[in-house]
Amino acid sequence: MKDETIAGNLRLSGIPNVIRRDPFPPHGHAADHLLRTLNLDRPPLPDLWAPDSDDVVIHPGSGSPKKNWPYFEELVDRLPNVVVFVPLPLGEAARSREARARKGEASKKDEGFRSSSNLWSSPGTSALRLPRRPMLQNLCLPEVFHHLRRCRAYIGNDSGITHLAAYLGCPTIALFGPTYPRVWGPIGRRARIIWKSKLEDITVDEVVQSLHATHT
Repeated sequence: MKDETIAGNLRLSGIPNVIRRDPFPPHGHAADHLLRTLNLDRPPLPDLWAPDSDDVVIHPGSGSPKKNWPYFEELVDRLPNVVVFVPLPLGEAARSREARARKGEASKKDEGFRSSSNLWSSPGTSALRLPRRPMLQNLCLPEVFHHLRRCRAYIGNDSGITHLAAYLGCPTIALFGPTYPRVWGPIGRRARIIWKSKLEDITVDEVVQSLHATHT
C-alpha cells in the first residue's frame, strides 16, 4: 500500500517511469537486488578513510530496540579512546517520539525509544550512561561523514550510520542479531560483521578482539 502511494505521488510530481520491485531479495544482498532491478553492476567500493586520530566512534542506537546490542556501556569501559555518536531524530514520527519522551508521555508504540538527551537510556541499550566520554550530538550529515572518515574505527548496530561508516571505508564492526547480514549487512572495504541469532550472545571480548584485528 505504501509503495502504491509513493509511486502515485511520484507520478503526480511529473516522474513518468516509476520502477517498483519487492524490497526483499529472492537471493543475495539487498543492494545487489536493487542494482539488478536497474540493470546496473555494483560499482567499485570507495576508500575515503583518512584517519587522523585514535578515536573509536560508537553508535549504540538503531531504528529498533531489537537491534541494539546491550553491552555498549561495558565496551566503553574497556576502550581508552571512545567517542559516542548520538544522532538527531529524523522524520516527523521520530520527532514526535522525541517530544513525547521529553515530556514523559511515551506510549506503548514508543517502547525502546528514549530522548537522545538520555543518551539512549532504554531497555534496548542497557540503560547507557556515558557522560564521561565525548559525545557527537546534533550533527548534520556532512559532519557525521567527516568524523567517520577520520576516526580509527567504528562500532555499531544494524543502523544507517553503520552502513555509512562501512561504505566510506572506515574499519567498521557491525553487530547483528535479528537481521540476516548476508542480505542486510553493511558493504565496505574494511567492514566486519559479528552475527549471532541472539544479539546478547555477542560478548564484549569478541568485539574488542575484532577491533584489535582491524589493525593487524
